[in-house]
Amino acid sequence: MNKFIFLSQKEWDDPLFRFYFDTLARELGNQNYLVEFVNPCDTLEKIVEPNHHLIINFLYKDTDAIRAITKLEGGSYTTVCFASDVENYDVYEDAYRVADAFICPSEIHKRVLGYAFDLPIYPLIEAIDPLISASESKVLAPIEGRRLVWFGYPESYRRSMPIFENTIQEALELRYIDSFSVISLESLKNELPATFRFLPFTTSQLTTQLKEHDLTLLSHVPLDLSINSFIKSPNKAVSSIATGLIPICSDTPNYRELMNSLGLQQYLFESPKTLREILKILAQTENAQLNNYLHTAHHYIEKHYRATNQTRLYLKIVADLKIQNPSHSIGKVPLKFFKSPDSEIKLRFYVRQQWAKLKKLLQ
Repeated sequence: MNKFIFLSQKEWDDPLFRFYFDTLARELGNQNYLVEFVNPCDTLEKIVEPNHHLIINFLYKDTDAIRAITKLEGGSYTTVCFASDVENYDVYEDAYRVADAFICPSEIHKRVLGYAFDLPIYPLIEAIDPLISASESKVLAPIEGRRLVWFGYPESYRRSMPIFENTIQEALELRYIDSFSVISLESLKNELPATFRFLPFTTSQLTTQLKEHDLTLLSHVPLDLSINSFIKSPNKAVSSIATGLIPICSDTPNYRELMNSLGLQQYLFESPKTLREILKILAQTENAQLNNYLHTAHHYIEKHYRATNQTRLYLKIVADLKIQNPSHSIGKVPLKFFKSPDSEIKLRFYVRQQWAKLKKLLQ
């Protein structure tokens, strides 16, 4: 009989924990499966049980969990690593050594991870954020204005948003939007234009803050030329719709797939110009039409991204892994990753710059 172990310290402020571990553990418990949260800093030997096959779930960046798994001896268990951002492959190397499988947010994550890691990789939807309770997500306030909001960490804003600031300020001047708010950490506050409204981010207040708006701007634009920006999951769009906002999304693969499913593909942008056009069109669209769009999208999200649907897919993955008979006891071949010689590249660039300046002086 399977017992599901979630190896985690219950980091409620971590979206990855909430979208996967909290939702899965709750729903598995509701379905009368054996579920236990185990602090990875505790002694893991006590969880090994002769009558149960353990499904040990851990997050890719949890070094304490990885260390604890390496100390396990004996017992019947399968280890499942939950992936998210792919800034580089190195951060997954330790997890790969102890994992029997990876679970990731989308098919494109699966393809990217699959280039480096030769073990089963399964896409699994991230459920609606549990911060948004069932009662809140079923009662939508009608869209009556054009209050636009962006939410995320300061580094995400700095990567993608400065190029769109003039467009947003123009939209404010032309009354395409009533206001523009940024929900983030205090370190970003003083970097914003004076016409932007800043709201300090706290996990407990996020849902309430989002509900004060009508539209959300989601800008995973790969201006940093990073694969991670390009493949970002659509969880912010899911959260936006669940709280009653229409998302305006960067035209990246996962956003495009979701927006096509929602019938909102007209609100995908790839440049300041297309964002300006979308904000203009939204300003001219009747509230009744926008509310129709929202209710259709909300119905889709409630059907496909609820915890019960996520858990059903997760149990299929677990069943497939049992058939494949994972081999965590077999030592894996060490991986060798390409390292970009940044210092060498910067030196060559600097030398070319100085040579160009010298030639100009000699002319």
